Amino acid sequence: MRDRQIFETETLKNDINIHYYKSENPFVVLSVMIPIGSAHSGDNNNIIMGTPHFFEHLILHRSKRHSKKDEFMKWVGSKGGFIIASTNQFTTIYTIQIKAEYVQDAWQGLYSLIFEPLLDTEDIEIERSIIINERGLCKWFPGDSELSNYIWSHWMDTTSVTRRQIFGDDTDLSKMSNLSLTNFHSLYKSQGIHVIVAGPSRIPDMYKELDNIPTRQVRLIENSIPFSWKKKGYHESAFSDIEAPIYFTGTFYDLPSEKERAAIHFLFEYLTNFSNGPIYKWLRQEKGWVYEVNYHRIITKKQEAIVLEIPLQNLLQVNEVKNELSKHIETAISNPDLLRAEVDRQLDGMVFSYQTVENIVSEALHDVEHYGFVTSEAKYQQYKELCVDPAYIQMIYIKYFAPELRGEFCAIPKQF
Repeated sequence: MRDRQIFETETLKNDINIHYYKSENPFVVLSVMIPIGSAHSGDNNNIIMGTPHFFEHLILHRSKRHSKKDEFMKWVGSKGGFIIASTNQFTTIYTIQIKAEYVQDAWQGLYSLIFEPLLDTEDIEIERSIIINERGLCKWFPGDSELSNYIWSHWMDTTSVTRRQIFGDDTDLSKMSNLSLTNFHSLYKSQGIHVIVAGPSRIPDMYKELDNIPTRQVRLIENSIPFSWKKKGYHESAFSDIEAPIYFTGTFYDLPSEKERAAIHFLFEYLTNFSNGPIYKWLRQEKGWVYEVNYHRIITKKQEAIVLEIPLQNLLQVNEVKNELSKHIETAISNPDLLRAEVDRQLDGMVFSYQTVENIVSEALHDVEHYGFVTSEAKYQQYKELCVDPAYIQMIYIKYFAPELRGEFCAIPKQF
């Protein structure tokens, strides 16, 4: 079977990287990743707080090629396609999907939006109001509920960029102007841009147009906050949005290599899956205490956090799980037969991965954003095969999830 993560990569003389995937589908998915994000907001970079996100919103409206407001977005929509953008911690990504027969016009329109935007004073004023509304929807930042807010900012703190860095406050937004935003846009023509394309053929003239961009090396200070513990030791905390106790245990660490990241993913899939997951079997099939066992990951360019979530029924069950969990994990990772069966299960399950061009591009974007290159499907399979060795998985467990590294707490209902 064809490797679905093999991209043809070319680095142009101006250090713009193009990753092309030949797809048989009659449409194109195209993403441009600019190496500037919310973590670069701050006085030490002369960037008003919230500018990267504000600018990402603003430039979708007008460009040199499409000067009427939203002209290009309307054209894309009229052809059945769409365009989206997102500002992340260290990058901003613009993505367009469109039928292949329209790709040349789509590329030229996207290129013009990103590199030749027209900044309109009225658009800036309207965008201020939109950002204020968006900011107001994020009450539980960096989570989306009372409980998730506690997990990611009061138990462990993974708020690597602040809400102000992302959205700006009212004073920051009032400072957004043609001048400040034009100055910010000059940073877009920086070395280290990545363009990821999947489609039936290469886009005519794209390589030439990108090669002619006069990029420069931009050195910005990364104003990101390292992950930290706020309350690592076991404790109980009450929440209004749950009805039964939930035991959480987790940790964080510097971003591992792609090889070890694959092993961490293997380990938690192994422990929690409903086919042969040892923790799932213990707590559901033997004890009948849980419906499911979950895990969650937060990943940045520098760090990753991983949390095991075990919903239970009472505090007696919580206490037993808290005391017995490590023993069950250590037993599970010492059994070569179970590890072999799980490697086979996960490898067979990979047939369901990368089923769409969107999946393929999304995975490539993730790899490029965090590691600078795309990991092939074959390489990922090789990393999985290493996990049949108990000594290797034990090493991963000790390095990333040993008991002394983990924090723990129990979420209980307020009326419990």
